Amino acid sequence: MQLLDAAAAPASREEIILFNSLGILGILLMAITLAPALFSPSHARRSKSWVGQIIAWIIYSGAFLMLCGRQHGPDPPFGICMFQAALIYAVPVLTAAASICFMFDFHFRLTSALFNVRLSMAKQVLPLVIPSVLFVYVFVEVSLLVQDPTVVQRQESLLYCHITTSTSSTITVVLVMVMGAILFPLQVWTTTVVLRNWATFKNNTMTDMDTLSLFIRFKIFTVTLAAGLILFIVHKYTPVAFNWNLALPAPPLLVWLAFGTQMDLINTWLFWLRLRRRPVNDPAVRACVEPRSNNV
Repeated sequence: MQLLDAAAAPASREEIILFNSLGILGILLMAITLAPALFSPSHARRSKSWVGQIIAWIIYSGAFLMLCGRQHGPDPPFGICMFQAALIYAVPVLTAAASICFMFDFHFRLTSALFNVRLSMAKQVLPLVIPSVLFVYVFVEVSLLVQDPTVVQRQESLLYCHITTSTSSTITVVLVMVMGAILFPLQVWTTTVVLRNWATFKNNTMTDMDTLSLFIRFKIFTVTLAAGLILFIVHKYTPVAFNWNLALPAPPLLVWLAFGTQMDLINTWLFWLRLRRRPVNDPAVRACVEPRSNNV
């Protein structure tokens, strides 16, 4: 089985523009989602595992843009093609691991708030370390498995580079399936805890409704990705007149819909509206609109 390598006719110029535009849009939306949590944590507080997940999707989008400008014409340099191919087989593992670690961290924090138990250092650190370790492992393993440079080439659609042998795909598929097999039961477990203690969560200041909203959004996002994976598998065994490789940069758009549209993030970006609504003599407004004196 060849993950991400579904046979496809060469992409037209319009399809290449669409593919690259989706990748750029994914990076921009992920950056917009991430910025408030990094630079305005008092208004949009997020866990480190949440931040790690968003960064993982930025890397995912960037991986598919490395061939931008070289998708038509002569073959790209081997170094660029090899680097992108290794990235493309590693980023599904990175995003899957980041998602499952976010879910574990979320579960630990909910149960810690519910039962008033302090999180151990391991439970705080491991969700941040595991995705990076798996990502580096797959990247290095895929790179070392390439003994013949001719197996690294542009994919049939010309959109990105891949490795024609099946070993790299098998590594990615197995790891993603294992993590998926862990993620879905974990979601069921966490959902059970939330439903059984719904009244407590609603009245607990440490688990406000924004936190529960984030959990619901994550579940919707996971179901959407699962549906997309099913459609991709169906595509491999059913002749469909559509280049499914064009959909590869789309998952970050779903991530943005799930995580980037929460009101605290949106309100952080609308800070200029708050300035306009304040009285003119408000110190914060005056600091923004009055020029500083040039004291020599």
